[in-house]
Amino acid sequence: MDKPESVLIDGDRMWISVIGGSPADQNDDGRIMTAELACARAQGVAACLKATGIDGAKDEVKLDGPKGMARIGDWLYVADIDKVRRFNAADGKQGDDIALAGATFVNDLVADGAGGLWVSDSGLKFTDAGAEPTGSAAIWRIDAAGVATKIASGPGLGLPNGVTTQGEGVLVGRFDDEGGEGRIVSVSATGEIKPWASVPKGGLDGLGWLPSGELVVSSWGAESVFVLGADGALKATVPAHKGPADLAVDAEGQLIWIPAFMDGGVTNLPFAKLTTPG
Repeated sequence: MDKPESVLIDGDRMWISVIGGSPADQNDDGRIMTAELACARAQGVAACLKATGIDGAKDEVKLDGPKGMARIGDWLYVADIDKVRRFNAADGKQGDDIALAGATFVNDLVADGAGGLWVSDSGLKFTDAGAEPTGSAAIWRIDAAGVATKIASGPGLGLPNGVTTQGEGVLVGRFDDEGGEGRIVSVSATGEIKPWASVPKGGLDGLGWLPSGELVVSSWGAESVFVLGADGALKATVPAHKGPADLAVDAEGQLIWIPAFMDGGVTNLPFAKLTTPG
């Protein structure tokens, strides 16, 4: 896998988005892979990987730099640079895209339980000097009819990456670093941005809720997963690997699945190991 970015648990299988090439290039080299969960739990993801029909190498598929994913009904939604793409989850047939006007690095998304999606635009471009902000950083909501609305923007968001639902709004992990710390903010349904928690290192990526009500957050800066209480208090820091990307919580398997962006694989952490003192 060339730059696996996100894992989505979907019933008895997992979806894995694979960027291929540069995360921001519209080069049609992205793809989505899958694995049966029972197989992956027993043998590891590498032994259980399957190709799907969702592959930018196919003439009938357009997919550039796929990142976060969500499933609603028959559709798999995929964040892809400046838009959200839709694919039929059964046969991989591509549906209509949902454009996000002015977005430059659409990164993560989460279904909200009301038929809609929350989406982050990290507001980045990649040049010879590295990643640079574009000023487009924002949180969007796509309603059940497919209408996209920009909900929040501004300096309080930093470079928003991972999103997960919280009440009628979302929690957002900032990918930027401030004084070495990582920041998580809450965004309300009306667009109000408030600080929610800080962790020792930044570069925050995936967010997910454990059945216990605790929040897990992957951090590139720490090469770890942070475990936070429902009040945002840091409870544990668990070493992971370089480039821990958009994780997924497998409640039945009692595992967290974490893309190893730099090494080209997917690892897991058992819930039982999420106890290292923070």
